[in-house]
Amino acid sequence: RPFLDGEPLRALLRTAALRHTSAESAVLLGIARDLLSQLTALHVRAAREASPHASGSVHPDSIFVGLDGRVHLLDAGVGAAASAREPWRSDPQRVGYFAPEQIELRGVVDARTDVFALGVILWEAFGNRRLFPGNDAKTARERVQKGAIARLDATGRSSVPGTSTEIADLIARALERDPAARFQSAEEMGAALVRLDCADST
Repeated sequence: RPFLDGEPLRALLRTAALRHTSAESAVLLGIARDLLSQLTALHVRAAREASPHASGSVHPDSIFVGLDGRVHLLDAGVGAAASAREPWRSDPQRVGYFAPEQIELRGVVDARTDVFALGVILWEAFGNRRLFPGNDAKTARERVQKGAIARLDATGRSSVPGTSTEIADLIARALERDPAARFQSAEEMGAALVRLDCADST
């Protein structure tokens, strides 16, 4: 991959939190759209090639936002394989973006796992704080599995002006702990974002 000039999403989110500022809703949803498009292509290719390492690596360090505004998902296959092993499984910075089935090692890690991770990232981007913080992996795991997940349209939860009920609904669905209740693919979540954009423009 050629040299990219920009910042990992984690650095951008951390800077926004320190400055008590946030990006505009349209910018955050644009990043989500780009990621969902890339994830859809990744999942389609993985299904065609029967690859076991396509999902489970989405977190703010794997997302790079270029100065040109383009969004890049980095090393998805390698990251997915690594996330199933130590020491990555014990890194609280990563565990806070694992889906419940990924933590339990019982469920299937698939496109819905990535939907959950993106839901966490969007919640944090709109809320300007961590959703499942933890100084150690055990605490982070417990919060992913049992911690409260407040809706972003609740009073004082979102730091982004104009966070609509529809945006909160979309993020809440992505964050369903039961994979069957989430968007069933990155493509489905992307289509929901397009409908949301169309509704906002009318």
